[in-house]
Amino acid sequence: MASTHTLDNGATVKVRHPLAPLGLAIVTLGIYQLVWYYKINAELRSQGEDVSPGVALLAVSLGIVLIVPPFVSLYNTAERIRRVQERTGVTAPISPVLALVLLFIPFANMFQTAYMQSALNAAWERAAGVTTPAAVPPAPAAPAAG
Repeated sequence: MASTHTLDNGATVKVRHPLAPLGLAIVTLGIYQLVWYYKINAELRSQGEDVSPGVALLAVSLGIVLIVPPFVSLYNTAERIRRVQERTGVTAPISPVLALVLLFIPFANMFQTAYMQSALNAAWERAAGVTTPAAVPPAPAAPAAG
């Protein structure tokens, strides 16, 4: 389901199905969510963002003891995604505030990773020059024979 792209700078990034992080996190009892968070921060670093994936992972895992670090890290990661989207020309960038607010809405918080992953996918596809086929407009109706 995931496809790998090599960008102009030689970095390899992965376009994942937006619901894959959620599904794999459920199957692995949350472990994959941490793996995913580390990987996306490593991909963002490969695009010039100033981030240490290990520190970001530490903030969302052990940082929960201090309450604030996971929220700061999540907001900063969404902000990094937005910056990469802007550099690649994505027209509807992610909202870091919405990514953070989704954590506090029951049931919607499950889809916060899907929101971030779909935003990241848009940036990676744009940077790799992958275009999604546009919807083909319907053919005009033939005039009625009369």
